[in-house]
Amino acid sequence: SGQEVAEGVSRSQEVGAALAQILQASQALAAEVEAVSATAEQMAASVQEVTATVDSVSQLAQQSEEEVVQAAQQADRVVQAIASVAAVSEQTAAGAQQMSASVEEVAASAQQVAQNTQDLLQMASTFRELVEQFRLSEDSSERSELKVATARRKAA
Repeated sequence: SGQEVAEGVSRSQEVGAALAQILQASQALAAEVEAVSATAEQMAASVQEVTATVDSVSQLAQQSEEEVVQAAQQADRVVQAIASVAAVSEQTAAGAQQMSASVEEVAASAQQVAQNTQDLLQMASTFRELVEQFRLSEDSSERSELKVATARRKAA
């Protein structure tokens, strides 16, 4: 029975050694689990940061889209305003051409009126001269001169 005790001691020592190895392996595994857990926490924090960044970029993209839509609407309004100004400019140019033609017509009419006025003044002057020649005076000599002047004109 000494041998059985020796065998029991030997097996106890083997079991103790195996338990020591299991304990070391468990401690190593616990350390690795802790490291993996820390890494997982870091990754979770990184994922949260990435998610926040993606949300921020998404908001910026949405805001940019809204600003682009507003800019496009403003560009459309500017194009419409330019078209209106162009239409008004064309109408103004057409009006100016009509006004210019009217002014030319008025100027031509004014020149004709001035010429007609000159002609009337000349006629009035001639008429006055003729009336002066035909005034009758009490004096017979003046009548004679009038007759002579009239005869000369008829002859001429």
